[in-house]
Amino acid sequence: DYPLLVDLRDGKDYETAHAPGFLNVPNARDGEPFATWISPYRRDKPVVLMCYGGNRSARAFEHLAVAGFTRVVDFTPGYETYARQRGGDYTPEKGSCDCPK
Repeated sequence: DYPLLVDLRDGKDYETAHAPGFLNVPNARDGEPFATWISPYRRDKPVVLMCYGGNRSARAFEHLAVAGFTRVVDFTPGYETYARQRGGDYTPEKGSCDCPK
């Protein structure tokens, strides 16, 4: 069963750069768009969550756990570290990241 790879960053950030195979599902602060999008999937579907630095993915992880998803991974420390480890120069759109600096 292949995992569902989910990038929760804003669309502009995803368009600028993203990890291969990750789908962009921007997550509002209350998680509603993501919750609506993921609801049709089986609760035992493997899911990997990523955002810029970990805040949005942590909230989505909590939401999925409450919703009964049993195979969720929060890819921390996030896309920022992923990009830097691969030699990329990535800076999120101003105001688009709610992660601590």
